[in-house]
Amino acid sequence: MLPDDLNDKDGPTIAQELFGRDPETPSWWSLERINNKHLEWKDNRLGLSWKVTHGLLVALREVSTPEDAASFALSNKIHLLPNGGFYFRNTAEILIHCNEIPAPEQVTTPDDLYGISTTANMEATIGYSSQLFVRLVGSPMAEINKGAQEPFSIRTIVISHIEKEQVGGAAELALYHLRKKFPGLSLSFGPFSDTGSMPGLLDLEHPISPMRFENLLSTDRTEAIAFYNRALESPPIPGFLYYYRVLESCFDDILRAC
Repeated sequence: MLPDDLNDKDGPTIAQELFGRDPETPSWWSLERINNKHLEWKDNRLGLSWKVTHGLLVALREVSTPEDAASFALSNKIHLLPNGGFYFRNTAEILIHCNEIPAPEQVTTPDDLYGISTTANMEATIGYSSQLFVRLVGSPMAEINKGAQEPFSIRTIVISHIEKEQVGGAAELALYHLRKKFPGLSLSFGPFSDTGSMPGLLDLEHPISPMRFENLLSTDRTEAIAFYNRALESPPIPGFLYYYRVLESCFDDILRAC
């Protein structure tokens, strides 16, 4: 398909022809015609909207390998992240292992997400992957990892209002808060290659309801938070060593407080 093939077509028609979106099915994203050359891409999962051309949409449709994804991302100011994710316009979407949230067809609005926000205005939500994640991360990685989950069923964490260099620390802080607020969810980060070995959805006796928690504490000690997260994930002896690293990373603060 060439960009000119999209001339005079409306957004829903283009979304269906290029990406198979059923106009009658609820979706996190949509295309709306702005003029004869541009459309607006609105994505409620990412909380973003941006202007796109016919050429960009056709190029996104043609992405099929990690190399294609890297080339597309470079051309469109999107930064791909290690282990599965991307950063775009102060927002990161990252693969997260989580197997207790409802099936994708039951998670269709922001009210269906598990979310937190901090006093520093960082926001994070757990849900299913955005269309941009599917095209740039899920589908290309599935080409080289045949045992991976279907791209549309991959769980992700979306973190908003952060700078690119803050992504790692923000992800660890979000993981810490989400684990405390949703203790029944099984949450962890890991490489995309692990997705095929993750268990399927569980039938919980008491399902965990989606909700949001606001004004949670923020910190610039994200290294200590990361060590604490690793301690929770580890067997007793390695866990003890991670707890020691938490103390070590805050040692100067302790001395100043004495």
